[in-house]
Amino acid sequence: MNYNNIQLIKREFFAMRNGVIADALRKAGAPYSIIFGLTIPQLTEIAEATGPNREIAETLHNNTTTRESLMLAAMIYPREQMDYDTAYQWLAGAPTTEVVDIICHRLVRHLEFAPTLADDLIKSPASMSRYAALRLFLNIISRYTDRALSAARDEFAVNDPLTQPLARQIIDEAEFIKQ
Repeated sequence: MNYNNIQLIKREFFAMRNGVIADALRKAGAPYSIIFGLTIPQLTEIAEATGPNREIAETLHNNTTTRESLMLAAMIYPREQMDYDTAYQWLAGAPTTEVVDIICHRLVRHLEFAPTLADDLIKSPASMSRYAALRLFLNIISRYTDRALSAARDEFAVNDPLTQPLARQIIDEAEFIKQ
């Protein structure tokens, strides 16, 4: 039987599934109807086997009901093809901090427009978008220390339970870098 690329990826998800992790994520309130419980190293293995592929990444990203699809999408999207608008949409629309973390770490932090994207996301009224801005600033803090510190101080004052721990971490790291 011949399978298309998405079917092959889904077969890998099934083969590597971890019920214990999936159950723990469900109990913690993960907003997905399908959770395979794959770990980052397992997703990295699938990403390496798949290779960079924009079409597959976009198809996976559109599968918002599956945790692993959203995470793998950021791992295989070709960096040189990611534009500002798509990056903004992916981060602003991310359903969890886990997905934001993967998008920032695996993809967006490497892009020339990352600091501008963080500056724009921090202005959002949505907590998850501001979390994304802070997470992105954390990834680029050594190059944009003052911008990251300013954004983190402002966000820390908001006292949002989602963003406050990350804002505190950035403040601490930026102050250490500046010493």
